Amino acid sequence: MDLKKAVLLIVNGDLNNSQIAQVCDIHRSTVAKYRRRLNAHSLNLIQIEDLSAKALSKHLKLKRQSPPSQWSEPNWEIMAQRLSSVKGTTITVLHDEYTRQVGSPMSYTRFGRCLRSHLKKRGPVMRHIRVPGEAFVDFSGKRPQVIDPETGKCRPVELFIGALGHSRLIYATAVPDQSTQSWIKAIVSMFEYFGGTPRYLVPDNLKAAVIRPRSATRGLILNPAFDRAMQHYRVTPLPARVGSPRDKGLVEQSVLHVKR
Repeated sequence: MDLKKAVLLIVNGDLNNSQIAQVCDIHRSTVAKYRRRLNAHSLNLIQIEDLSAKALSKHLKLKRQSPPSQWSEPNWEIMAQRLSSVKGTTITVLHDEYTRQVGSPMSYTRFGRCLRSHLKKRGPVMRHIRVPGEAFVDFSGKRPQVIDPETGKCRPVELFIGALGHSRLIYATAVPDQSTQSWIKAIVSMFEYFGGTPRYLVPDNLKAAVIRPRSATRGLILNPAFDRAMQHYRVTPLPARVGSPRDKGLVEQSVLHVKR
């Protein structure tokens, strides 16, 4: 980690903590700590340039503290379940919550390493081999806001995400709501963006796509308007199974990428 680079970016004031953390490959809490120390010790760009990294660290009193002899470990199984099942959950989100709840938290790097190690121990998971011709679509869940150019007011919209299974190419657009009309319009816009249509389309079981999900005792009933639109484009809808998020895991990951 380049301390001087991070400090210079803070002083320049063009980037926020998250952006500096991404550029310097450090956690944003570390950037926040550097910013607090800089506010307490007035330094300009020329002074920072003249100091070595060691001298700068000493001037800002960034002496590394000895790690505690015993970490407060979270329940890794709960963490793993939240990471795989709760939309919008990332390792950074989990670590921030964990840090606020315990007295001796482990570092972000160690936390991520331990969580990934636990995920590997959970047992075998079937790997999906994606072939050309598959597309996965979904709404993001949490609604973003846009500024209406006519009124100047913020209004919520639905974020539509589509992803190709083989190439992992992502498409995103905002629509007013989750109505059938908005749903079909977003899918057609995705086809135009991709420059063609997939062979199969994997949506969630929202009302704009599915009237009645497939179950052990009942057959699948698609939304008639959605079904007609897909027949027009010669696309076969294959809705994900109820309670099986891994059927559309690719688009779930794409939602996280777009939100970031």
